[in-house]
Amino acid sequence: MKAKREIWNYHNKSGVWAGKYRNSHNLPHWHTDCELLYVNSGTIDIFCGDLAMTLKQGQACFVEPETIHYMHAKSTDTVLSVIIFSYGIIEGVMGGKVLSSPRIDRDHGIGSVYNLVKAELVGRQICFEQMVCDAIRDLFIRIIRSEPTSDRKKETSTSGQLRKLLDKINDEYADITFDEACRFMALEPAYFSRYFRRNTGMSFSRYLTFTKVDNAVRLLQKGELSVTEIALFCGFDSIRTFNRNFPGRTGTKGDESYLVSPETACAAALAGVILPPAKLGIPYPEIENPEHFLIDDSMVIVPPENGESVEIIRKPTIGKPPVNTPLPDSIDGIAVIKTPDKTSTDDIMPAGIHLKHRSNIPEYAKVVFERFNEPGKETFAQRAAKVRDEGKHGVIIGRDSYGQGSSREHAAICPMYLGIKVLIAMAIERIHAANLVNFGIVPLTFADKSDYDRIAEGDSIQIPQIREALTAGSQICATVIPRSGAAPFEIKLNAHLTEEDVNIILAGGRLNLK
Repeated sequence: MKAKREIWNYHNKSGVWAGKYRNSHNLPHWHTDCELLYVNSGTIDIFCGDLAMTLKQGQACFVEPETIHYMHAKSTDTVLSVIIFSYGIIEGVMGGKVLSSPRIDRDHGIGSVYNLVKAELVGRQICFEQMVCDAIRDLFIRIIRSEPTSDRKKETSTSGQLRKLLDKINDEYADITFDEACRFMALEPAYFSRYFRRNTGMSFSRYLTFTKVDNAVRLLQKGELSVTEIALFCGFDSIRTFNRNFPGRTGTKGDESYLVSPETACAAALAGVILPPAKLGIPYPEIENPEHFLIDDSMVIVPPENGESVEIIRKPTIGKPPVNTPLPDSIDGIAVIKTPDKTSTDDIMPAGIHLKHRSNIPEYAKVVFERFNEPGKETFAQRAAKVRDEGKHGVIIGRDSYGQGSSREHAAICPMYLGIKVLIAMAIERIHAANLVNFGIVPLTFADKSDYDRIAEGDSIQIPQIREALTAGSQICATVIPRSGAAPFEIKLNAHLTEEDVNIILAGGRLNLK
């Protein structure tokens, strides 16, 4: 996207541009020209005016001039044919009418018209501009005759002011605030929030963050400024903020675009500038967890011995936390997902707009591992629930530093609700491991880290007599039966658990303990 207001410079008198986009992803923007989008392949989410839609192959969308819109490809094979043209070409055809919906489901030969327009613009033979304009007008005659229409409404001053606000945000994104935006629009904060979301498809804060990230990407591509300079220039006041907002918001869902590692962040804190940790001249430390953690619970209010006499008052929107079943004698498991290094609790349990469901576990659980879902395939939640409903046990396979980030307990509650009984990883972050224990999920680590590469999603994982092994504190032996039909093999697993941890897991979680 060029700017919040796109300005097209046509290289022909006809005022027409045609081109194709692959895996298109942009921010809300507008322009004074018309835009016709046709889906050649794949699936794409489009927001146009106040309408959100999902288009598939053969479907189209017509964007009126000065209409705020954006798009986000849902599949990696998405190809869009786009024609941008001056409204004057079809003004006589439309006759003061507008399409009742920007969505066009019928086949009007849009793909063929695009090919003709593109060929004429490239070939530039005699009268090519006339050919281009006639083809677009003929197309819209067919559309206007078969698609529902309505009278064109007079634009309100508020909608015009919103477009000006988007331009202002694009210019002043590092400094503009919510209150300033409200004053600019002359709207009360509550009404402004609703109006902005209705007309852009996202909240003001989300739009501002995306704008910062979008501009940061451009500056990074230029390579003229350091990462620190870009972060500050774009309004990110710390490495941590820049780092948290960057992944998954740059147009590539799984891009792993973490700009700094924890090591680099520490080096920056010591040096005052961002630099490779090796340049500090400090050997990389070997860190081991202590045998015991000192816990100060002096400020904890001890609950009464008879908890049954305590009345818990809940709002209507707050349900009871789900309770796990006791750990079975043996695990008859399926590897439901295999995650990469540094899978964070935000990767496991996304926040943002989904947090409104945090007290509704069945609903919130639908977005577990949403980042790793692939278009056209079953989601993690669907796969895990299917395994659970078939009477088997869900198993998560993780790599190094699994569960890093916030102490989000929903990253344990929701997988537990979906039937996850075991997590096997190279290394599990301490706080997340504690949350897993509290909700009856067994945290295990590979004795041989190379075994991670031997397991694939969908493999069967059998752990006989797991209760007995945990109670005895012995190493756990599991059998992996590959989904591919290859020969089964054994792996060794370690459980770094205290006696209390084991008792909690055997009971199926802390809520099951009396």
